[in-house]
Amino acid sequence: MKNNLLLQEKYIDFMNEHCVRPQYAVTFTFKSKAFIEYRDGAYRGESIFTEMEKKYKDYKWRAEDIRGYTATLTEDIANSTVDYFYAKLTHRAYGKDSKRTSTKDFSRPMMITTIEGNAENYKRTHLHGVIGNLPDNVNGMDIINEAWAKTDFGGKIDIKRIYDLDGWFDYITKEVKTGKDTTIQIDRIKKPNTYR
Repeated sequence: MKNNLLLQEKYIDFMNEHCVRPQYAVTFTFKSKAFIEYRDGAYRGESIFTEMEKKYKDYKWRAEDIRGYTATLTEDIANSTVDYFYAKLTHRAYGKDSKRTSTKDFSRPMMITTIEGNAENYKRTHLHGVIGNLPDNVNGMDIINEAWAKTDFGGKIDIKRIYDLDGWFDYITKEVKTGKDTTIQIDRIKKPNTYR
């Protein structure tokens, strides 16, 4: 237990070290399944489904089978969903400054996340995180909501202003006390190139 508490303290110190202008405490909840429409807008009725209809004449093909497919949440999909959310958030916060070579290193939000829940412990997969370094001229809660709503697996989201950063870090690293040290996504820390 002592080692777990020491590890939690080290994680909190590490996150404090990488925190740049923290503004919002966020909890993201993922959908366990989502219907994914084909991105190119192509109608798949003339390809494989026509052949399948000929082969399985008794099966009634639904319109959803032709427009897309149902996907189940995995760890890779959760990570790609967070990456997509971060790209949308960056564009909504900074616009074209996030693409220009002269400003793209500095025009990025800061995001630190921890992941909790999976099928083994019967908890819905969710992320706790800290988002910061958003410009003062945008409403941070609105753009975070809009960016999360654009993701396919984006479920419920809870956003609050940060008043006690150490308390929030203590809460989001609570799984480390029980011996689960894989919750912090150290390799997924996003931050601008700034000096403190």
